[in-house]
Amino acid sequence: MRVYLDTNVLLDFFLKREPFYESSKSIIRMADEMKIICYTSPISISNIAYIMQKFGRDKVKNLTLKLLSIIHLTELDKQIYIAAFNSKFEDVEDALQYFSASKTKADVIITRNTKDFKHSSIEINTPEQFLNQRVP
Repeated sequence: MRVYLDTNVLLDFFLKREPFYESSKSIIRMADEMKIICYTSPISISNIAYIMQKFGRDKVKNLTLKLLSIIHLTELDKQIYIAAFNSKFEDVEDALQYFSASKTKADVIITRNTKDFKHSSIEINTPEQFLNQRVP
């Protein structure tokens, strides 16, 4: 299964934000155990690094490199930008994530902001929904 992780899910994991940390950790663990194939966009990695820079460059570098050993990055090419700007999505970042997830043939986008993906033809789940549907 190909799973796209929205920035907020990754931040929940990195920042151990409650009450969302455990579900994001479970999904990252599934990727690490190769039960699912996880993707995110380069924009997510950049945003995470920017937000986490207050913790110091070495910590951000180590956490990001560890994450990149577990998940894959999607492409962000000219066609994705054009599609995003011409789409019905209100938020350009969400549109970029959607179209990059679509290009990787993601089966599901996992986000806590499901309303931001109302124009998606890809299944949208919160982390909890995804885990409840997929984990026995």
